[in-house]
Amino acid sequence: MKKSNTQKQVYLVDDHPLMRESLAALLQQELGLVVCGEADNAERAEQEIEERKPDLAILDLSLKESSGFELIKSLRSATPELKIIVLSMHDERLYAERCIRGGANKYLMKRGSSERIVAAVSDVLSWKAEGRQP
Repeated sequence: MKKSNTQKQVYLVDDHPLMRESLAALLQQELGLVVCGEADNAERAEQEIEERKPDLAILDLSLKESSGFELIKSLRSATPELKIIVLSMHDERLYAERCIRGGANKYLMKRGSSERIVAAVSDVLSWKAEGRQP
């Protein structure tokens, strides 16, 4: 998939197909982003993210046969320019700091509003354009 200069590409990693579908629809409708791929496990996600080089990965901590924490570390090491947002059901008081230290740019809880997700994605994708660091 060829990358447009104006459209940002997003890769989704969640073990629930309905969550991936809903998130893809939200991002495409609200922000005009392109979902360039999706996976329910870390192994597939790592391989496809390296191949497709999206601007942003949105991932859950609970994945099939793998850990979101390990995926964050691996992605950060292999693709340092990739923006990473964790979208999880796990309490942010317990997991957000660990994810940020591991290399995620933001941590959101799934019980948050769609407006909050859209705002976070916009914010994270604008960091490079503004010269801001995560």
